[in-house]
Amino acid sequence: MAAKAEMSDDEGVISIREAIQAEEILEEETAAVLGDVDDNNCTYSKGYVKRQPLYACYTCTANKGILAGVCYACSIHCHDGHILYELYTKRNFRCDCGNDLFSSTQCTLDQKKDKLNLKNTYNQNYKGLYCVCNRPYPDEECPEENQDQMIQCNICEDWFHATHLGKCLPDNDRFTEMTCDSCVRKHSFLSIYSPIVDVTYDSKVDVESLPTDLVTSNKSVDKDEPKLSVSNTSISCAEEKEGATIDLINNDGAIARKRKASDDLCTDSNVKKDAIDTCKLKRLQEKYKDIKCDISVMYFRDNWRSELCTCGDCKCLYKSHAVEFLLDPEDSIHVYEERSKAKYECQRHAGINELDTRIDNLSYDQKCHLAYGINDFKNNLTEFLKDLASKNKVVEPGDIQDFFNMQEEKRKKLRTTLLR
Repeated sequence: MAAKAEMSDDEGVISIREAIQAEEILEEETAAVLGDVDDNNCTYSKGYVKRQPLYACYTCTANKGILAGVCYACSIHCHDGHILYELYTKRNFRCDCGNDLFSSTQCTLDQKKDKLNLKNTYNQNYKGLYCVCNRPYPDEECPEENQDQMIQCNICEDWFHATHLGKCLPDNDRFTEMTCDSCVRKHSFLSIYSPIVDVTYDSKVDVESLPTDLVTSNKSVDKDEPKLSVSNTSISCAEEKEGATIDLINNDGAIARKRKASDDLCTDSNVKKDAIDTCKLKRLQEKYKDIKCDISVMYFRDNWRSELCTCGDCKCLYKSHAVEFLLDPEDSIHVYEERSKAKYECQRHAGINELDTRIDNLSYDQKCHLAYGINDFKNNLTEFLKDLASKNKVVEPGDIQDFFNMQEEKRKKLRTTLLR
């Protein structure tokens, strides 16, 4: 007989079924993020890792206004006991732990590091803030029942509350990637692809859902922002004037460095201009030139990146916008999660197989002793739960602790008896 399955009115009390379900969800989420990481070695030596889980240390940097990120291994070994912001995964990042951004903390795993990682990019997430409302997650000032689903933009990699993305959010099983309003406007050529690659798009961010004191000057919530249209979106790869500068790093406004826009443009004189009939992007622009559609947030189905044009002009375009990663089918979070979960399962099965091998190598008497111990534990737990169920009592954390304490007392008495 199982213990009572319903939630009790007592705060913090859950049923066994709910505990198991919560544990399974936590295990799946952990496998999706950490299943493919090494928890004993810093990733610095691997360079700018294509995608990895990162953490920002408030204790070392954020409380000083410095933006920096550390890998999973460093979060454990070098920042144990510190206040950390979990950033999920970020692309093309090199671990900052112990470099000049950290005034006191040294990296205990890899001390041979450059002073700065100039190719790293940072946003407000490294300060523990997210979305257009610039709030932490989870938000201690927001009731738990009002904690909203968060979705990560596939370009800027900031996280957004679903309610702050607009009213046209499709079901989770209908899209695998999302591009936020700000990035759609910044990389306007993406809107040309909307007729063939996106699940749906939203023409207006739900500004009314934002508390008035949280609305910032972010353009993605500006009602007066001019709308884009497929017909007037330019696809020139030289959108920046020769010699102009582009601000790099820190989407929150802090400019870490600049470079010339011309540095990002194709300069190979041997690359010929593709004709319109060989450029999918130009063909789409021509085909839908009479269609007027205001585009804001875009949601993309699986494998949408394979629809992107890869002609010479378009590759120049992606490079000038610093979004070349869109052509990489392994860049997306979805692909990373699936690979991470697969590796986690392989490691788990390897552990089970190793355990089976060790059991096979036990003597007959050792196998009998092991089987007796497992069966005894099972019977004791069953009787314990039956007693609670007969009293119509919900299992609480203290009850589980009492059970293991009783088992330990039994083992002590057994050892004392044998010694006599």
